Amino acid sequence: MDQAPLGPIVQEREILFVDQSDGSTNVVDKASGEVIQNLAPGGEGFIRGILRAISRQRRGYDVAIGETPFRLALRENGNLTLEDPVTGILLDLRAYGETNQESFAALMTALAPSR
Repeated sequence: MDQAPLGPIVQEREILFVDQSDGSTNVVDKASGEVIQNLAPGGEGFIRGILRAISRQRRGYDVAIGETPFRLALRENGNLTLEDPVTGILLDLRAYGETNQESFAALMTALAPSR
């Protein structure tokens, strides 16, 4: 069965997920180097689940989760995709439901906290 085309990208952001010693994970905007969100231990279950799955795949390439950025992209139709350039995995986040897609949408628009 053929998949529907994803449509053109209208906005994108490269993000890194960097594990911290306290069990949290910092989400870092690659372009600015700024932490845009901190995923507390036990929080953001959907994002953490996606990261665990991709992390297992990355181990086969000997690349840790925080070494290479992911590309989070907003498509013309309003859907988000998450692409891992290491493994070639491309996830259409709408397939996981609106609430789960919104957890990644927050990363697209998040600004670094003011100092």
